[in-house]
Amino acid sequence: MSFFSPPPQLSDIKTIEVLRLERGHAFVHPGTIVNVRNYTATNESVTAILLHWNGLELGESARCHQPPIALRLFSGGGLRGEATVCWGCDNIYWYAPGSNRELFAFDAKESNAQLLYKLLSSFLPNPLEEQMKVG
Repeated sequence: MSFFSPPPQLSDIKTIEVLRLERGHAFVHPGTIVNVRNYTATNESVTAILLHWNGLELGESARCHQPPIALRLFSGGGLRGEATVCWGCDNIYWYAPGSNRELFAFDAKESNAQLLYKLLSSFLPNPLEEQMKVG
C-alpha cells in the first residue's frame, strides 16, 4: 500500500469509533488519538461506513485535516487500525498496530467520499458548521 493507492479494503470490522479531533492534535501511533467528542458505530452504521470507505477512489492530497475527523476500527480481535480523514485535501493517514503510518489519497468529491462524510458528520456534527447554520 502506498500514497498512490486507495486506502485499505476492510471487511472484518465490528465496531467503529468516529472521532472529532481537537484542533492541533493528531495521532502518533494507534491508541493515541486526542479527541473532544466521539460516537461508537455498530451494526448497520458500521456496514454503511465500510460500504463508502471500501468504495473510495484514488485522488491527490494536499495534506491538511479539515474537518478534523478520525476513525478507530475494531475487529473481533481488537484494534485493527486508526485513520484520520481529510476531505479538504483528499488524504487519509492510516495507523495499524505494529506498523508505520501510511498515507493514502482519495477523491473527496466522488460520491462514496461525499456519502461517507455526510454519514460521519451525522454522528458528530462539526461545531463550526453548526454555528454557521445558526448565524
